Amino acid sequence: MGGPNSEWTQRKQMELEKVKYDITVAESGGEYSAMWTCLECGERGATALKSDSAQQAMERAQVNLYAHHTLVHSETSHEK
Repeated sequence: MGGPNSEWTQRKQMELEKVKYDITVAESGGEYSAMWTCLECGERGATALKSDSAQQAMERAQVNLYAHHTLVHSETSHEK
């Protein structure tokens, strides 16, 4: 992601249970991909699938970061 012909098109910061995440979307050749970064632990992830729109790429990144958050940072995952 972020190759020589990519252009960052969107950036969003979101927070889940006081953990902040950055999401960035890049466009290359009419396809979009997204990357997220957890600002608490430094973990990064990217969408494996290319999307037809920046919004779709953003939504896919959010699904991925929710999974990370649930497994690593969620208050309910530590109650077991």
